[in-house]
Amino acid sequence: MGKLLVGVLIGIGLGVAGTLAVQQYRRSPNTPELHQAMLIETTPLLLENALPGTKALDVSVRSPSIHSVNYVYDELYDVHITYQQSNMVKTIVLPFGYSQGTPITPNVADFVIANDGATVIRRLNPPTP
Repeated sequence: MGKLLVGVLIGIGLGVAGTLAVQQYRRSPNTPELHQAMLIETTPLLLENALPGTKALDVSVRSPSIHSVNYVYDELYDVHITYQQSNMVKTIVLPFGYSQGTPITPNVADFVIANDGATVIRRLNPPTP
């Protein structure tokens, strides 16, 4: 009976400690490093959804931004994206922001307009038949 009581108390203690650890993790502050890591991870998905047929090759985040935007932000980053579209490798720079911990990303039209004016870094040879 004593072993059972000790086991139950240990189980309750571990459960409480685990719950407090999860709550502390969820309350962790949004840091610029975390924001930059999230931008590096999500930007290829945004690009490939906005411009079908493209493949993101490289993403880098730079701060402070050289862009001016028409929204209020806490942090503003320039995201440099290198991607392949058909037989060309292009690069664009778009502003991404954070306001009160919420990301503000360019919309599809911003990606399309940036693609139209993108710098072509390299033309790839088409595959030979």
